[in-house]
Amino acid sequence: MSLVVTQLGCVSPANTQTIFIAPLPVVNAGADASVCSGTNVTLGVSPSANTTYVWTPASGLDDPTVGQTLMHAINNDQGTTTDTYILTATTNYGCVNKDTVSVQTKAIPAAIFAHHDPACLDDNAFMFVPNGHVFPGVTYSWNFQGGTPSSSQSAVPGIVQYSAIGKYVVTLNSSYEGCPGPAYTDTIQINPMPRANFLPAVFEGCEPLTVPLANLSTLNSANFHWSLATVHWIQRPFRHTYLLMQVNIQSS
Repeated sequence: MSLVVTQLGCVSPANTQTIFIAPLPVVNAGADASVCSGTNVTLGVSPSANTTYVWTPASGLDDPTVGQTLMHAINNDQGTTTDTYILTATTNYGCVNKDTVSVQTKAIPAAIFAHHDPACLDDNAFMFVPNGHVFPGVTYSWNFQGGTPSSSQSAVPGIVQYSAIGKYVVTLNSSYEGCPGPAYTDTIQINPMPRANFLPAVFEGCEPLTVPLANLSTLNSANFHWSLATVHWIQRPFRHTYLLMQVNIQSS
């Protein structure tokens, strides 16, 4: 720019000065992101020459003094957290510009369920309730190998039953807004029903009569309850009297 002064018809020589106006630095903190916990997020872009950078806050960043850095998105709590970072760029001329970026970090669930003791085949019924690191918004996927129902998307799927003896795998998957947790598995053991059976060594004789009883119950019978029914007297045609004893056995 220049200055010329005119006074009483007299014109001064022009005085010229050069003024440099430096541009603001180009600053780009990057696009907002929504990620699962444990993800590394790139913030910013490649830096410009003759420019210094500062990220605030510095927590969770690899290097808060570069134009492009890594943010370690961690959410060990519940739901979704939001972290906002401000990138300040300063040129050699002292010109300052800022940009902001936000990162949403979604927690990862880890659903489990209680172990069930073995059950007998008849009238078996199991209830499954998720627990562990679960919170509102978590979705569930159950798989019941060999069971009825065979699968469920409900948090609490209701009664599950099995129609055959054996060992069956139960799998629970959990997820929160697209962030899957680890699968959890356990087994259900269905045991055969015990069958009570016995055989008297003798079926008749004179009183008092000792009758050895052979227990022929199934091998999975652990406890036995013997009971003697009412004594019955039978009169044979030739008038000999016999004692008939009925014996019941229950096993479990």
